Amino acid sequence: MTGTIASVRSIFLLYLLVLAGPAAPNGLPFRGSPEARYIVDAWNADNGLPQNSVLSILQSEDGYLWIATMGGLARFDGISFTTLNLRSLPGPGMGQVTTVAPLERNRLLLGTDQGEVLILKSGDVTSLNSQNALGGVAVQRIFGTPAAKTWITTRQGGVWLLEKGAMSEVFLPQAAGGERAIRAFKGLEDRVWLVSAGNRLICRDDDRTAASLIAPRSWPDRQVTWVWEEEAGRVWVGTESRGLFVVEDGRWRRFLPDTALE
Repeated sequence: MTGTIASVRSIFLLYLLVLAGPAAPNGLPFRGSPEARYIVDAWNADNGLPQNSVLSILQSEDGYLWIATMGGLARFDGISFTTLNLRSLPGPGMGQVTTVAPLERNRLLLGTDQGEVLILKSGDVTSLNSQNALGGVAVQRIFGTPAAKTWITTRQGGVWLLEKGAMSEVFLPQAAGGERAIRAFKGLEDRVWLVSAGNRLICRDDDRTAASLIAPRSWPDRQVTWVWEEEAGRVWVGTESRGLFVVEDGRWRRFLPDTALE
């Protein structure tokens, strides 16, 4: 999601429950299948949601849904919402939650619009950094790895690594051009996918070794918006304006609006 928090459109939270129906090879219902039935419920500020602009959604290990909105962070138990507004908690300058991510031992990682990185556990909030470390720039995405490292992407385009209490900006290895990373996505195990300002796509292991994917000629001239790595080894790459790509065994395939997904 790009742009500032103020530009986020008001949306409803949709809670989907799959009741029945055969599954496609990728685990999703076949498109158009009459057996694929859903129950769709909608919540907004009139029936429990703190505010209608939903920024992030996560299901924690204990089964709760956590919804970050511009009106506060809400926990949903399947029946009702409980709102936690960080601005009401002790602590200087605590901002609004913009993104939520899971952490081991039933903890949550929170990023705020003031550049803070927080841990939420049993109602207690602990700060992992000063907002000055990110210059007060809003956190766009945040995730942890099994190696106890926290990766942070900011809304202005930048990637930061929080490790053992130290915050450092992330650059691609010199062998891969040494460019500044602008986006980070969690891969399998300890792998992290980095996107540079020049749209280079790098897979970085926890030991800092990296491998670059050689992009096809149709590689986009706009920003990569998402990277997803499958257990089967395929890597999906979403772009801002050039469609969807999939990489498998070093071969790239591009999907456009009239291309059927397999």
